Amino acid sequence: MLNLAYYAVALFAVYAQAAPHNKPPQPNKDTSKAGVVAANCQPSRVLGSGFNVVFYDYPYYRDDGWQPGWFEGGYKNNAITATKKGVQDIYFSNQTVPWGVVRGTVYDTEVNISNFAMELSGFFKADYTGTYTFTLKADNGASLQLGAGQSCCDDAGGSVGGGFNIFTLGPRGGGGDVDANTNRYTASFDLQEGRYYPVKLVYFNWVTNAGLDLSYVDPKGTTVKNFANKISQLQFDNGVCITSTTEYWTNKYTSTTTRTGKSTNTVVVELPHLTTTTTTTWGNSFTSSVTKTGSITDTIVVEVPSATVTTTTYWNKPMTSLTTVTTGKDGTNTVIVQVPKTTVTKTSTWTNNFSSTSTAVGSVTDTVIVDVPSPTKTVTSYWTQTTTGATTITTGTDGTNTVTGSATDTVEIDVPTPTKTITSYWEKPTTATTTVTTGTDGTNTLL
Repeated sequence: MLNLAYYAVALFAVYAQAAPHNKPPQPNKDTSKAGVVAANCQPSRVLGSGFNVVFYDYPYYRDDGWQPGWFEGGYKNNAITATKKGVQDIYFSNQTVPWGVVRGTVYDTEVNISNFAMELSGFFKADYTGTYTFTLKADNGASLQLGAGQSCCDDAGGSVGGGFNIFTLGPRGGGGDVDANTNRYTASFDLQEGRYYPVKLVYFNWVTNAGLDLSYVDPKGTTVKNFANKISQLQFDNGVCITSTTEYWTNKYTSTTTRTGKSTNTVVVELPHLTTTTTTTWGNSFTSSVTKTGSITDTIVVEVPSATVTTTTYWNKPMTSLTTVTTGKDGTNTVIVQVPKTTVTKTSTWTNNFSSTSTAVGSVTDTVIVDVPSPTKTVTSYWTQTTTGATTITTGTDGTNTVTGSATDTVEIDVPTPTKTITSYWEKPTTATTTVTTGTDGTNTLL
């Protein structure tokens, strides 16, 4: 057995019908905590019987009820739409509610049966000492809290508190038939005969069908479905209850105020909204900032133009091409520019007697190399030999055969110097032959 010196609180919840993420119904689940001792209260007097019910607005088709903290007090952030006292039988089932906001009655009170929330509170009196097993079924969601804080007060809802909780979440899916056993949740507590235990039940329906059913099995094995004469409203000597709730506001500082009620004073702690910023890229050329408001955290979504990088490549086509590659994983667009390659021609000479053309391919420029035979020039000169000779001057450093750096090959042919004979007369009695050296025209003259 788990003994709690000051208090014990039990909370269990059920979720049914369609929810934001439809999941199939789960099988029956027993969350029994037999031996848990709930704290009890002794009142100064009994004011009446039955549950006190406070109806709250619930936003149509919104998943607020599935958010953390909603059952603990988040439902009170919505407006009160109606109240009802002395409700003995809390069972109801609406299985034919159409889509859309629909008006109807719950506990003879007109509300939006398609989307509403309610708080039922009172004090449960134990007829016997022993273990009580409570069973809760709901569409869409409900929580049952049984126990007390360190003191009891006139408001049963305000008496339920403390740090020890039993909390189970039901399946998201199903319908409004709370008579079915597909979504059944239980919890057990040890109670003492004649004692009163504060009970608070919080319920919501977000769309279409709705239903709620609570029953218990007492220590003698009797199943009780109707809470007539089992729930009372009490008065205590210490009177007003003190509860607290946390809310979020747009200011940047924390505020603590007390809201005074007839039977309960509520300490309201208002905390600044948390803000996060998310940056994404988009295809537009300008920047946009949008704030998505949440119940606790606001998200600022900043959309900026995709970054662009340009890559230049070269190809063999005569035109320029511009291609944009779609955004990559890093949110960057890549622009690929393809431009024609440039071509240069280089001519050189070689010793072969034919021409050759080859292309050296580069990343940016292609080079066309043209090899041509070296040009040849013939120069005729005269010498004193009697035979003809031919001499070729080797090619110069620029690839051309040349005599003195000329751009041509020079073939030097040495031929005998021609001779011209001139006969003249003199006074001597002998004949003489004289050879005159070569003249300017390259001819030797014999006199």
